[in-house]
Amino acid sequence: MARLPKGAETTISMAFLVMCAEKIRRLLRLFFVLIYACFYVIQRPDHPWMALRDLWKFETGDLLLPA
Repeated sequence: MARLPKGAETTISMAFLVMCAEKIRRLLRLFFVLIYACFYVIQRPDHPWMALRDLWKFETGDLLLPA
């Protein structure tokens, strides 16, 4: 807890900054996942449902990436 008014103001503003940064990070992640899905569907137009399956595996960590 901050004892001085300026310290309390700084603490509150930092909390808002962190919340906004987390929201921006989630939106950027969603954007890049959608871009990845679009490129995947363009490369394999005959199986668009496979893109969703592979994205789900990638998001849950079940997809093994080649070394």
